[in-house]
Amino acid sequence: MTSSPTYHWAVRSQAEVPPGTDWLAPAERAVFARLRLPKRRADWRVGRWAAKQALAECLRQAGVLPRLADIVVLAAQDGAPEAQIAGTRLKLGVSLSHSGGLGFAVAGTDSVPLGCDIERVEPRSPGFVHDYFTAEEAAFIQRSPPATRPFLATLLWSAKESALKVRRQGLRADTRSVEVHLAGGHGGHFGALSLRCTEPVATLHGCWWVADGFVHTIAGPGELCAPGRWQDEHDEVPFGDGSPWVAGAGRLEALPAFAGHR
Repeated sequence: MTSSPTYHWAVRSQAEVPPGTDWLAPAERAVFARLRLPKRRADWRVGRWAAKQALAECLRQAGVLPRLADIVVLAAQDGAPEAQIAGTRLKLGVSLSHSGGLGFAVAGTDSVPLGCDIERVEPRSPGFVHDYFTAEEAAFIQRSPPATRPFLATLLWSAKESALKVRRQGLRADTRSVEVHLAGGHGGHFGALSLRCTEPVATLHGCWWVADGFVHTIAGPGELCAPGRWQDEHDEVPFGDGSPWVAGAGRLEALPAFAGHR
């Protein structure tokens, strides 16, 4: 009897990333060395640190305790992140994002494609909404109370990014090829997503939450955010009041860069 896949997520700040590069694999250090802009280097580091934390938790669940430096997260030819150990690709889904000094990553205990995104809530211009949102999405934002529009526009944009990562297209694709529908929520803090895609036609599912001025979204095929799928999460539930997919999760401390994970 096979067990259902579970998923782990991690949000980490730049202040939590260890100094130096000893926690990176040699191939990752080579990529990092080619980055020149300080912001790009900092964003890359915090994204990789969050991704390694989430992946390590998936591996630990399977009884594998590697050093974080042994977990390699590199971009495939299409730009999507893939994880490997000792040159062998892991059968784990992984996605990562960064915004405002935070890294956000999700990993799953199977190879189901995942997408995640983190965005700071901020106003989006009418031109931005017109250019990147479908007519139905734009109308939804327009008929919402003005005070809620920055949040709603940020949420829909983040959900689009997560969906396009699932499809391994990213922002190379037309963002209007994904239409976001909010499929229920709770007190404006978190909720479910239905993501209707064209080219090719498909429906993805996901969830969102907001914490400390940032929207977080996760997307994938199937009932990704169904109750029981999220276990032993890396982070305390950010909204703290009983999301069905992360209810009862406790905070796990960040895994150390070296000792104890061999």
